[in-house]
Amino acid sequence: MAKYTYNWDRFWSERGDGPGRLWDQGFLSDPRDKWGEYLANGVLQTKEIAEKQCLVLLGEPGIGKTTLCQQLQTR
Repeated sequence: MAKYTYNWDRFWSERGDGPGRLWDQGFLSDPRDKWGEYLANGVLQTKEIAEKQCLVLLGEPGIGKTTLCQQLQTR
C-alpha cells in the first residue's frame, strides 16, 4: 500500500478552549482566512506548539497523526 504525505497545515486547540466553530461535516474554518480569526479563534498552528509541555493528538485512523509526530520529532 502506498504511503502519501501531504504538506498540510494542522491546527491545534488548547484544552477547554475548543477548536472554534466547525462548519460542514465537522471541518474547521481556516484561521488564516478573512473570517477565520473570528470563526476559528483559539487555535494554534503546528509551528506555535513547540513551547507546550504536553500535547494530545486525537483523530480518525489514517489521517497522519503518526507521520506528523515523526516529523515533529526530527525537527
